[in-house]
Amino acid sequence: MPTNGDEDQEALKRALATLTVVTSEAQRLKPIQETVGMGWQSGDARVAVEHLPYVEHWDTICHEILRAHKNGGVWDGPFTELLKEIANIHSLKEALAVVSAIADRNMQQVFMAHARRA
Repeated sequence: MPTNGDEDQEALKRALATLTVVTSEAQRLKPIQETVGMGWQSGDARVAVEHLPYVEHWDTICHEILRAHKNGGVWDGPFTELLKEIANIHSLKEALAVVSAIADRNMQQVFMAHARRA
């Protein structure tokens, strides 16, 4: 049976994990940045369900943004259909509206990120 000290330590671990995830994702993704900015003081900073695919597929979004820029803004890369279906991102403009920070992910890194999630 856990003692109050154990329960306090578990609560602290959860709070630290939440803070770490929320602040790092807020740097990468605009909708989460806005949620944190508006709701942090009130304690109402919760990531919306529709924003979770942005977190999961951030590397893929980055890859497709950079690919589109290299191809004259054409949004037709190998993962654009996936992003339409899973993240509701249909265009370069929509992808840019979501992402605050872009990482240069190559195809192998994108595949590895998806393999880790499977």
